[in-house]
Parts: sequence; structure tokens; C-alpha cells
Amino acid sequence: MVTKTGSIKTLIFRAYDLCTEIKDRNEELEFLKDTFIANDFPINIVDRIFQKYIPHKYRTDGKENTQKTPIDFEKSFKVPYVKGFSDILRRELQKEGIHVIFSKGTTLEKKLCKLTPKKPIEESKHNIYRKYCSKCSATYIGESGMTMKQRDTLHNYFKSDIKTGKSRCALYTHIRDNKDHEIDWEKKVILDKEIHFEKRKIKEAIYINAFDNGTLMNPDKNIPINQCWTEFFPFITEVKGY
Repeated sequence: MVTKTGSIKTLIFRAYDLCTEIKDRNEELEFLKDTFIANDFPINIVDRIFQKYIPHKYRTDGKENTQKTPIDFEKSFKVPYVKGFSDILRRELQKEGIHVIFSKGTTLEKKLCKLTPKKPIEESKHNIYRKYCSKCSATYIGESGMTMKQRDTLHNYFKSDIKTGKSRCALYTHIRDNKDHEIDWEKKVILDKEIHFEKRKIKEAIYINAFDNGTLMNPDKNIPINQCWTEFFPFITEVKGY
């Protein structure tokens, strides 16, 4: 940990020493902070050092900055760092009062070195999922904090809605408008996972908007999302297009 702390302070010192303009220095410090977090340095340590540490020869009062503004993690969003795009995303979300934390993307270690066995899809929870029509390309995107087995049990209510003709059910609406179609109740795909309810609703809306090509059963696009997410839509449809 001493080595990590030293490396952070060394690069902060270089930023102060090499950047003659305050604006340039602040941008460099912000970039360094994001880079350390993206490389799995402990967030609380990185945040504390960048809040408090000022190289000695640049201090105006001879003391380190003791004022600390902690990150509100309830209003934070953790995403992989993508050069060029991430800075735009951060500026847009900051306007909404959301702090962006950059993380390391998917690696071979994360893909191959899993110490715990993968749970069956029926036991997984906190999902954004996709259901299919067995007769056409129409799909339904939803979210649930419960396990998929529990969610499928509730789908029995959807079956009842279809039989009784309750228009509140998007699945019924599809069957009503396409008389010979059926919902494939067994087939389901997990698009994403998110424990936090509000973030899960945002992700659900992002997927609905990304796959909104005229084949979704969803009656609306759920909650409004920032236009900056449209940059991700081609990537989402390519990777999650199953």
C-alpha cells in the first residue's frame, strides 16, 4: 500500500510541476484519479490522497488540504474507462449530479479465473431479462430483483391476463394483436444484472431504447434517459443481440 500511495503522490507532483496553467493541471489530476481507479486502486484511498495532497512547494499555507468532500456513492455510476468517450460521459452525468467512477473493463482473468461456480439462470436475481415470442421476432424486456424462478412464477399471472384479456399486460397485447402467436415461457436471456433498484430501472430503459426497432412488446420506453447513452446502442445491440 505504501508503494501505491507513493506512486499516486509522485504523479500528482509531476502534474503540479509540468502543468503551468491551473485548468490543464486540474484536467490532468482528474485524468490521473480516474486512471488509478480504473486500475483497481482502492477508491477511498485514491479519493483521500487527491483531496488532501498538495506538493510542499505548491502549498500556500504550508499545510496539506484537510478539507475532504466524500463521494456520494448513492449518486455514483461505475463504468469501464473508454478513451475519448468516457470524458464526454462524465461531463454529461455531472450536469445531472451523478459522479462517474471509472473501472477496469473485462479481462481474461475475470473471464477465466472464477472461484465460485456459476448459478443456474433460475436462481439468479437482480436481472434485466428478455422474453421471446415463439412465432416471431418480437421480444419483451423487463427487470426484476427476485430470482428468475420467482419471476417466472409471476409470469403465471401474465398467462391469466392473456386469458382474461387485461390490457395492462404487454404480453397479452402482443397475443391479442397476433392471434396465432404464443409466448415462449421457457426461453429467457439475462441481458444484465444490477442490485440497486434505480440503477436497474435505468439499465432496463437503456436496453429498451437500444432494441427499439419495432419488434419490442414493451408499450413504452420506461423512464427517460440522457441522450449520451445513444453512443452505446450499437455496441449493446451487437454484443447483447441474442
